[in-house]
This record gives sequence, structure tokens and C-alpha cells, in this order.
Amino acid sequence: SRINPICKEPHIIIQNTGKNMLKSLRIEYGLSNGVKSVYEWHGDLDFLEKEEVILPLMNWNGLNNDRTFMAEITSVNGTKDEHPVDNKLTSTVKMPLVLPKIFVLFIEANGLGRARENAYTISDIKGHVIYERDEFEDDAIYQDVIELPDGCYELRISDKKEDGMIRQWWFRGSQPELIGRNGRIALMDKDLNLIKEMKYDFADELSLQFRIGEMK
Repeated sequence: SRINPICKEPHIIIQNTGKNMLKSLRIEYGLSNGVKSVYEWHGDLDFLEKEEVILPLMNWNGLNNDRTFMAEITSVNGTKDEHPVDNKLTSTVKMPLVLPKIFVLFIEANGLGRARENAYTISDIKGHVIYERDEFEDDAIYQDVIELPDGCYELRISDKKEDGMIRQWWFRGSQPELIGRNGRIALMDKDLNLIKEMKYDFADELSLQFRIGEMK
């Protein structure tokens, strides 16, 4: 699926459709009616080659009133592009989930020796890990209290065996005793009222970008 982080660094894909080697680009980006940022890309892209570019953090202020993100290539190899028609794209920004300053990460671990495969981190907008749990115990229930100041964050839940926290239904014909049950991942308020139920069938990693405090 296409994943683009919300209120973090935007991701774009560039492609060289010209006959000359692509060496540099000047890219302007930001909310359509907001302050634009500029990034100077340097590399080597031959004809039809592509590359994903992670743009530096931009100014997300104004997202409540302007949901359109734009990125535009304004120069190619130091000069104006002879074919600029495909140099600008826009996309609609989905608002991040807003959570209270104090919330609970509720995790019900799998059994059958699978819980140790899982771990989670909560990181700030610069990638600094603030909360983490390296592994879980079988069939245990965790209610980790998370307290964060205003800002943007990312929750990542990983599985070393790349089968998520879904029950092992593929054993139903051969070894039904190994099926087990589904795990559970949920975000709750401090009184354990449900805010968001998250999927347990996520293969190797589940990520969620969220915000504490409303966007300006």
C-alpha cells in the first residue's frame, strides 16, 4: 500500500523521462497555500529510472484549513526543464489521529511462544524513541500508560516472524492445536474507554502516525 507519514517528512517518487542523465533537482513543496520548503536533490538517474525521495520536515501549520500537499520540480540539472508539464503533483492530506496527552496502549499478546516475536516503539517527529517494549510474554495483557507533550508521533509494532498477531489459521488442517487465538492492539483513554482498535493481521510491521494536541 502507499504510505506517506502525516506531519512528518513527505515522501515523493521522482523519475527521469528525459534523454540526459538526471543529476540534480530543485524541489519546492508544502501545503498549497502555506509556506513552501525547498530541497536540492543530487544523484544519478538514467532514462526511466526512479527513486524515492524523503523530503526534509516541512511546515504543517494551516492543515486545518488547507488539506492539499504539493511538490514541484522547479529546475533540472541547474536549468529550466524543457518539458515542465509533469513536474508538479498534489495530494490530499488526511488529518492525523489526535490522542489525549495521557492514553493507554492496550496489547493482548498471542500464546504458543509467539509473544516474544513482537515489540513496539513510540517515536517523536525526529525519530527519537520515547517509549518501547522489546518483547511480550505469552497470553499476557499489557496496559502501558503513555504520556506525551503536544506534537506528532509514530507508533510502530513489529513482528520478527512476519505473521503479525493473527491466529495461525493455516494450521487448521494439519495441526489445529497450533492455531491459537488473535492478539489485540487498541488505543484507549486513561479510563480504558476505546479510542481506536488496530488490526492484528499486519505481517511484519504496523505503523500509525498520530498527534497530541490539535493541528494549528
